[in-house]
Formats: sequence, C-alpha cells, structure tokens
Amino acid sequence: MRVSLMVVCLILAAATPDANAQTVKKPWLVPLEERIAARTNASMARERVRLARPSTAGTALRQQGAEQQHLVTVDDLSGRTNPELFLPYEVFRKLIHLAYTTPPRFVEVFREDHAKYLEQFPPDFWDQLRAVSSPYIAELWREEDIGRGRRRATEAERAELGRNLCQSLAAALAESRRVFGRERFDQFLYEAIAPHMFSVTYTTLPTPEELMRLERGCP
Repeated sequence: MRVSLMVVCLILAAATPDANAQTVKKPWLVPLEERIAARTNASMARERVRLARPSTAGTALRQQGAEQQHLVTVDDLSGRTNPELFLPYEVFRKLIHLAYTTPPRFVEVFREDHAKYLEQFPPDFWDQLRAVSSPYIAELWREEDIGRGRRRATEAERAELGRNLCQSLAAALAESRRVFGRERFDQFLYEAIAPHMFSVTYTTLPTPEELMRLERGCP
C-alpha cells in the first residue's frame, strides 16, 4: 500500500506544473534582480559567447570588427534565445526608437508587423504610447540633431542630454506600464520586441550597480 501511494504521489508530482518553471518560460515575469544577476555573471557570459555561432551576416561582421580592433568579446546576447536577459528599459528604448524615430515607411511596416500583439490594447495604442513618451522622444531627436551636427552642444549640454535621456526613458516606461497595465505591457515588450534584439559586449561586463542605475533612470 505504501509503495502504491508513493507511486501515485510521484505521478502527481510529475504531472503538476512547477510554478517556478512556468515563470522562467515567461521572460516578462523574471524579476529584475534575476535578470541583472544572470547578465553580470562572468561564467554565464562566457558560455553565451561560446554558444554564439556566426550563423548570420550580422554576427560575422560583429566578430570581424572585434578582431580588427583587437577587442575581446565578453558577452553575446540574443533575444531569440535569451530575451529575459535584456532589461525592460533596453527593450522599451528599442520599441520607442523603432516606432517613432525611424523613417515613416519603416514605422508603417513595423506597426503592421506588430499589430497581432496589440489585440488586448486600446485601438489608439500608438497614439497613447507617443503621448506618455513624448519627453523621451523629444530628447531622442535632440540627440539625433547633435549627433548629425545639425546642432552644436557643449560638454555640459551633452552631459545634461545624457541625464535627460536616462530619466525621461525611465519615466516613460513607468507611465506606459501604468496606462496599459504592467504585466500586459511587459509581455508585449518581451514577446514582440526582445526576440529581435542582440547585443555584443567587449572588454568588460557591466556591474549589477550600473545596470540597476540605468534601469531606475540614473538617480
């Protein structure tokens, strides 16, 4: 009887989904501290570099550029395999760039391609997102003007721009989460945007403190 009961218990345990395992499968639910810990772990980063394959032209070009500059690749992130390793501010930054600061035709195609992810959002999602993100978008255009030489800036102005970008980005992400619902909006970020992101880090990994500071708006 004891043996039979043990067998039943084992069967039930195997059939019952583990809550932690389910959370891991949903990158938008991974706690910020866990993202940062995995992102800044040197041994995990080395393994990501080892597993990276020059299967695309982009990866090959990045590797070629690193060799020419005698740089050592210390991390290689791919949203296709590890979307949870990108921090929310990074994914949100990518979203705003693609949706509002690229050429009109690209914006149109981008929004059409991502319409399937927006069924649970208001019909005027893009207008609402622009409204809550307008201070950040304005700073992005200011950065663009300075970068392209259309506008001059002193060192002090460039430093101010960096602070404004960081703070307005964090504020826009927080307000977007409030307006659209944090979990629903984060799910959109990690299902629609993060899988298409990649990032290669050379020389040194960021520290947990650096990443947390950026995520919180550079306080």
